[in-house]
Amino acid sequence: TDFLKLIALAMIIAWPFFYFVDRILVPDIFAYSAETGFAFYIYAGALALITGFAAVLFQTIKAGRTNPIDALRYE
Repeated sequence: TDFLKLIALAMIIAWPFFYFVDRILVPDIFAYSAETGFAFYIYAGALALITGFAAVLFQTIKAGRTNPIDALRYE
């Protein structure tokens, strides 16, 4: 859960920055830009959390399947 808390904190910090870039800077630079709504940020956050959860789950399963004797042998 600590890793997922860090991902959530990163999203909370990044969302205002990307909102600023999307609303203020992009229309000045590009003639045509796609509209991004509130759902875009929610979907991106959910995708980041799912990816982080999958990475933690993979490492947990990998550590759980290893034999403790192999780890103790090298210490």
